Amino acid sequence: MNFDITYIPIIAAVAFFYVKLVYVQRRRARSEATKTNIEIAKARKKGKTPIIPEKPAFERFSAQFVSLYLAFGLVVLVLIGFVWKGNPFNLSSEIVSLYWVPIVVGFVGLGLDIK
Repeated sequence: MNFDITYIPIIAAVAFFYVKLVYVQRRRARSEATKTNIEIAKARKKGKTPIIPEKPAFERFSAQFVSLYLAFGLVVLVLIGFVWKGNPFNLSSEIVSLYWVPIVVGFVGLGLDIK
C-alpha cells in the first residue's frame, strides 16, 4: 500500500470524530458522578445516612446524535467516498483523486453531530 497525501486529511477527520466521541462520553460520566456526589453530600448535611446508588450499567455508546437522519446521511457520504476510491464507474483520474472529500466531510460532520 503506497502512502498518499490524501490520507492525511482523512486521518485527521477520523481522529477529530474519535476525540469528540471520547470527550462527550467522559463529560457525561463526569456529570453523572458529580450529581451522585452532590446528592450524597446533601444527605450527610441533613444528618441522614446517604444512600449510595449502584453504578449504572456501562453504556457502550453513551453519546447521542443531534439528528439521526443527518448521521445516516453522513455515513452514506463516507461510504460513497470509499466506493468512489475504487472507481467502479470508470471515472476520470481527476475526479477519482477527489475521493477523500466526501470521507472528510462525513467524519467531520459526524463529529459535529454528536452531542
